[in-house]
Parts: sequence; structure tokens; C-alpha cells
Amino acid sequence: MKILKYNDYVNEAYVSNEKMDQVKKDLKSTFPEFKFSIRKRDLMSVNVSILSGPISLTDNPDGYEQINQYQIKNRFKDKPEVANFLQQVHDIMDKGNHDNSDLMVDYHDFGFYTHLEIGQWDKPYVIHDNIDKTTPKKKKPKLDLGKSYIDKEGNLMSFESFKNRKWLNN
Repeated sequence: MKILKYNDYVNEAYVSNEKMDQVKKDLKSTFPEFKFSIRKRDLMSVNVSILSGPISLTDNPDGYEQINQYQIKNRFKDKPEVANFLQQVHDIMDKGNHDNSDLMVDYHDFGFYTHLEIGQWDKPYVIHDNIDKTTPKKKKPKLDLGKSYIDKEGNLMSFESFKNRKWLNN
């Protein structure tokens, strides 16, 4: 009995790691002012969430919206710059894909599936100023807890203070 592996199915949708790396690279280089979450789901779909950017993308008060790739122009007809942006993002996601489906005979043949959303269900889209990414971020000072202790009252103490403290044994 031959055991079939995933790659043995010729007409199964599949997304390679190389494809995911290319999508990440292309989105980040084309739209550096936006922050994306790019994931592969079930080995067959490219999922992109637009987390933040310098323009308003949705009117939903919760900051989350799933995008129907076939209705981008229709849905955002009053905001052509948003429609254009979302179409470009989807085109990058869909690069190298094929759709040889024939719905009249119930035949589906996709290279892979794509899912695009503004924000995430638990993390709304955030509008921010255009950030200059060439400016280095200020580093927060690190607290070296290896040389610090917390006493019985919950106070943070240095090692020297802790070592020299007199303990009362009741």
C-alpha cells in the first residue's frame, strides 16, 4: 500500500516558504510606512493583515475589516486611493498564483488562496504618522534583576542593600 504525502496531490493548493518570504520582502519594500502581519495558514493560503499605516483604510469603528478580493473596487469606490493600495497589496500576495477553476463543472484549481484584512479581530488597525525608519529607536535601559532582589514588602533592592540588611528572626 502506497502512503501518499502532501506533495503527491497535484491539484492541491500549496504555499511554499519561498513564496511567503517573497511576499514579506515585496510588501515591506513597496510599502515601508505600513506594518503587516504575514502568515501562512494550512500550507495553502497567504494571509495578510494590515496592522498600521499613515492613512485611514476602514470606516468600521472596531478598526477591523475582512477584504473580499473580488469587490475591492466596488467596496472602496468612494476612496480610490484606498482601493488602489489594497489592490496593489493583493496583487503582491497573488503574484505567481494561478486560477484554472471552472465553476460551471465544479472544478477548482488554485495555486494557493489569499486572505486580506485590515486590522485583526483582536487588534484594530492603527493610523500613525509617517515614521522615518532610518532614525534609530531609543533603547530603554535594562534593569539587571540578576543583581537585584525584592524584599518582603515588595521593594526592589540592590544586591549590596540586600546583603547588608539585617533580618529579624521572630
